[in-house]
Amino acid sequence: MNQYSKGDRTVKLTLFTISNEQIKEQLSKLQTKVESLETVKDVQDKIISAKDSQISFLSDQTANMLSFVSLLAAIAGIIASGAFIYITYVNRQSQKVLKTAEERIRAAEEQNIKAQERIIEAEQQIQQANSISNLAQDKLNELELQQKINMKFNKIKTSLDLVKERQILDKGFCHPDHMDEFNKFIKNTPYKEAKYRGIFTDISNKIIKNESITEEDINKIELLEKDTIDFVNDYMIILNKSGIL
Repeated sequence: MNQYSKGDRTVKLTLFTISNEQIKEQLSKLQTKVESLETVKDVQDKIISAKDSQISFLSDQTANMLSFVSLLAAIAGIIASGAFIYITYVNRQSQKVLKTAEERIRAAEEQNIKAQERIIEAEQQIQQANSISNLAQDKLNELELQQKINMKFNKIKTSLDLVKERQILDKGFCHPDHMDEFNKFIKNTPYKEAKYRGIFTDISNKIIKNESITEEDINKIELLEKDTIDFVNDYMIILNKSGIL
């Protein structure tokens, strides 16, 4: 019974030794796996850390970019605001200048209208003055014509009166041989006087009535003047023939 018991202990010891070796081997493998897992975890931690760094960097860059963009937007807003203010100012100034120009144009147009009215008024006054001047000139010409007519009539009458007055005296000195010619001549004196009085009366009536003196009237006066001059010359010839002169 003791032998059997010793043998049993030996078997048990052997079995125990085997079991311990297997446990160690399993523990070793487990330790290896654990180390592998720790290595993988370290790598994962590094990867996660790297990703976190990249994410942080990207976040910073994004924030910087957003800040830069915001700055640019702010600057653009300031520039736009300044440009809007400047454009508004320029527009207001332009409106003022335009309004001033329009007022000046309107004032110039009003002045132009007044100037045109004054020019028209001046032209009317000039026309009126010209009309008055022409009328005055016509009157002056008419007066000059009347004066010339009066001078001609006076000259004609003086000549006829001179011949008529001398006939009374000259008849007594006329040579008998020329008495017939002398008497025949002096018989024309009343005819000359009547012709003179007829034309003088007609022209005088026209002047009194402010009627125009026609060219025909002027011709009548000139013919009367010429006829009177010829009459006086013929009388002087008879006086020479009669030995009176």
